[in-house]
Amino acid sequence: MIGHVFEGMNRSKYFTHHTLSLCPYPSGDPKSLDITLDSLVESQNITQIDLRPKPPVYVSRCVQTIYRDSEAQTDPYSPSYVVNIGENLQTLKLTSLSYGYGLPVGLFDVERIERARQREEVEATLQPYKDITNNVVQIAKRRKILEGLENREWYLREREVEAMLEVRLTVIVQLLRRREQRKQEVISRRLDQKWSECCAQNETKCRVLKYRYIGELRKLLKLRLAAKESKFKRDIIIDYAKPSSQVFAPLTRLGVFPDRSSERYVVKNIYSSRFEGLLTLEASLPRFVFRPRIRLQQPIIHTKDGFLKRKYRHQKELAELHDYLQNTPVSEANTALRKPRFLQKIEKPMSRPITPDYITIKSEESEKQEVAVIMLQQVIRGRAIQTQMYEGKGKYSELIAESRSTHALLEDEQAQKKREKLKILTKQEDFSHLLHQERLMENILGQFECASLANMLDFLSKELDRLIEERRIHALVLIAGRQRRIREAEESGTRQKEERRRREQDEIFKQLVKVHEETVDSYLKNIADLAVNSAADYLAKEEISTLAQKIEHGNLYELNRGELKTNELAAELIHNFLIPFVSCMILTVLKKCFSFFKLWFLLLAGIKWKVTKTRPINNAQSLPPHEIEPGTKLIAEKNVFGVKILWKSV
Repeated sequence: MIGHVFEGMNRSKYFTHHTLSLCPYPSGDPKSLDITLDSLVESQNITQIDLRPKPPVYVSRCVQTIYRDSEAQTDPYSPSYVVNIGENLQTLKLTSLSYGYGLPVGLFDVERIERARQREEVEATLQPYKDITNNVVQIAKRRKILEGLENREWYLREREVEAMLEVRLTVIVQLLRRREQRKQEVISRRLDQKWSECCAQNETKCRVLKYRYIGELRKLLKLRLAAKESKFKRDIIIDYAKPSSQVFAPLTRLGVFPDRSSERYVVKNIYSSRFEGLLTLEASLPRFVFRPRIRLQQPIIHTKDGFLKRKYRHQKELAELHDYLQNTPVSEANTALRKPRFLQKIEKPMSRPITPDYITIKSEESEKQEVAVIMLQQVIRGRAIQTQMYEGKGKYSELIAESRSTHALLEDEQAQKKREKLKILTKQEDFSHLLHQERLMENILGQFECASLANMLDFLSKELDRLIEERRIHALVLIAGRQRRIREAEESGTRQKEERRRREQDEIFKQLVKVHEETVDSYLKNIADLAVNSAADYLAKEEISTLAQKIEHGNLYELNRGELKTNELAAELIHNFLIPFVSCMILTVLKKCFSFFKLWFLLLAGIKWKVTKTRPINNAQSLPPHEIEPGTKLIAEKNVFGVKILWKSV
C-alpha cells in the first residue's frame, strides 16, 4: 500500500509545495524512490509522518502552467467508509442502487431485498460444503434446498417478466391509441383546411362578382350622367373672375380650415432642435453610416443554361475585336506613311484672363481669431488621431503583448521561452498519453461489461422464449387431450347408438316373429314392457346426463377453488354427513348390544372372568353372559364404522 500511494500520479498529492518535495529524490527515477522509501521505513513508521501542509520555503511569483488551480488536489485520497474485519454490513449491499435503478425505493425493491435477506439466512443455516463432502445425503439435501431457492427465484422472475410484458402491452395499446388519435387529428385538420380553402375560394368568387357588379353599375351611372350633362363646359376664366366661385377660399366659406390642429403633427426632439443634440446623435451613430459604400451590381450576361444574352453579344464582339487589334503587331513604317483621311486640326480657344481677387484688409483681432481657430482645429485633429491610436492599441493589446513576448526578447530569454514551451509540450504529450491509456482501459472495460450484459440479456431472452414455448406446448397438449376426449365421447355415443339401433332392429324382428306365435295379451304385454324400458332408458339417460353435468361443474369448481375453499368444504362434509352417520351407527350398535349392559355393570362392580382366547364381537354377533368365564376383561373399541367389543384375558 505504501508503494502504491507514493508512486505514479499519486506522488504529487504528498508534496507541500510544487518546488519542495517531502522526499529528496529525482522525479521519474523509481530506483531512487524505492531507496528513499526503504530508508523512511527503517528510520520510522512512514504512516506516522505528518502530512499536514507546512509553510513553503520558496515563494513563486510567476508560474506558467496548463492546469487550473481548481483542478489541483492538495489532500490525499481517503475512503468514505472503513469496514472492520469480520463484519458484514447489509447497508453496503445497497451501494449499487442509483436513481432510476432501485432509488427511490419502492415496494418491489423492498420485497426483492427481503427475499435476498431470507435467502442469505437460509444459506447461513446450511452446513459448509467442506464439512459434508463425504456425506451423500447431506449433499443431496443441500442441493435440494438450493434448487428450491433457485426455482423460487425463477418463478418470481417469471412473474416479473409477465408483469413487464403486461405493462409493455398496455404501453403499446396506449401508443396505438395515441397514434390513431393523432391520425384522426391530422385527418380532421386536413378536412378543416380543405373546408377553409373551399370557403376562401367561394368568398373570392363572390367578391369578384360583386366588384364586377359595382363596375357595371358605375358604367351605367356614368352613361346616365353623361346623357344629363349640360351643353356648357366649365370656363376657368369666368371662375376666377367671379369672387363667389369656389376658387376664392372655398374651404373658408364652407367653415373648414386646412391648417387646423397642425401643432399636433410637429415633431419635437432634442436631436433636431439644438446643435448639441445633432452632435450627440452624430457621435452615437457608427462610422460606416457617414461612409456609404455604393456597390454596383454586376449585370447578368449569361443565362441559367450558360448562353450569352442577345443584348450583350455586340459588346462581346467589340471586346474581342479590340483584343485582336491590341495583340496584332503594326510596323512603324506603315503607321508613319498612313494618315487618317478625316484628320482635322482643332484649335484651342484663347483662355480668358484670370479674374482679379479682391483682398480685404483684415484687422488684428480677426487675424488672431483665425489663428486661434486654426490652432484649435489642429489640436482637435491631433486629439482625434491620438484617440484612434489608443483605441487601436487597446484593440490589439494581446497581439502587441504576444509580439513583445516572442520577438522583442534577448537570446537568453528566447531560449528560456523555448525551454518552457518544450516543457509544456512534453507535459501535454504526457497528459494526452495518460488520457489515451485511460480511454483504452475504459474501452476494454466497456467491452467486457457489454459482453457480459449481452450474454445475460441473451440468456434471459432465450429463457423467456423457452418459457413461452413451453407454455404454448402445454396449452396445445391440453387442447389436444380435450379434443381427444371429445372425439372418444362422440365415438362412444355413436357406437352406443348403433348398438341400440341393432338391438332395436333385432327386437323388432323378434317381436314380428312372436306376433304370429303369441297371443294378443302377450303382444300387448311386450309392447308395454318395451314402452316401460324405453321410458326407463330415457329417464336413465337424462339422469346420467344431469349427473355428468353436475360432476363436470363440480370438477370445474374443484379446479377453480383454492385451498381455503377446499378446507371449508371438507369441514362441512365431515360436520354434516360423517359425524351424524357415525353417531347413527353408534346408536344402532348400542341398541343391538343392549344385552351386554349387564356385563358392563358386573365389570364396574369388579367381577372378572377368565377366557382362554380373545373373541371379537362385531355388530352382527353377540355373546351370552353365561359363556363368559371369570378372569376376562371387557374392552370396547370405537371406530368409524361402529363399536367393537373384545374379550381379553387378564
